[in-house]
Amino acid sequence: STQETGTDIPVIAIDGSGRAYLTVTSSYLTQTIEGLEELIQMPFGCGEQNMIVFAPDVFITKYLEASGQLKPEIMAKAEMLMLTGYQRQLTYRHNDGSFSAFGESDPEGSLWLTAFVLKSFAQAEDLIYIDSDILDEAREWIISHQKSDGSFEPVGFIHHQDMMGGISGETALTAYVAIALMEAGNNTGSAKAVSYLETQIDSIDRAYTMTLVTYALEKGNSPLREQAYEKMMSMAKEDENGLYWG
Repeated sequence: STQETGTDIPVIAIDGSGRAYLTVTSSYLTQTIEGLEELIQMPFGCGEQNMIVFAPDVFITKYLEASGQLKPEIMAKAEMLMLTGYQRQLTYRHNDGSFSAFGESDPEGSLWLTAFVLKSFAQAEDLIYIDSDILDEAREWIISHQKSDGSFEPVGFIHHQDMMGGISGETALTAYVAIALMEAGNNTGSAKAVSYLETQIDSIDRAYTMTLVTYALEKGNSPLREQAYEKMMSMAKEDENGLYWG
């Protein structure tokens, strides 16, 4: 089919200088990736704000690397910014290995933020230098707060609640922490968490929680991963644009 479109040239434009360009992309992500210079940013702020910027820097860089689109000049910039973010985050680390928005100024570390830091640092390990002791101590602190049934309860405080997405409640938190532990190479704590999540499948009524649990069970190779997947799909909604969860 043919579609006509037009554009207005500003009246102050010099005669004959007008140009029009048409870009056709196969994916809506392409424009985002092509604007990577604007997406990779300098980490700043408290221990929460810093991670809000650091984590996307890591994941964008890994995506470009995996897809063969990582140019040397972009890698150089990303590496510098990730190292800056990493070093800044260490200033918000507690002596017990946990992290919080303001470090030792806070009464205790945050379980969710420590899991987020562990997950992001583990992903960044093959891109920049990450001290393995930092990962080990964060893992140990997280595991020390695991309950006997394998679940996790919130510890500490998150100021920027929106950075947690849809995570609320013990089951969603346990799934998120389990995923972080698995990505950071901890099998003991994550196995206990997976066992707990298996007992929660039937009682989950929130789509986002079900999605997190399904991913955790798949990543943990749970025998109930198919059951979780089927329930997740049953919670999907559909319109003319396709499936969605809400």
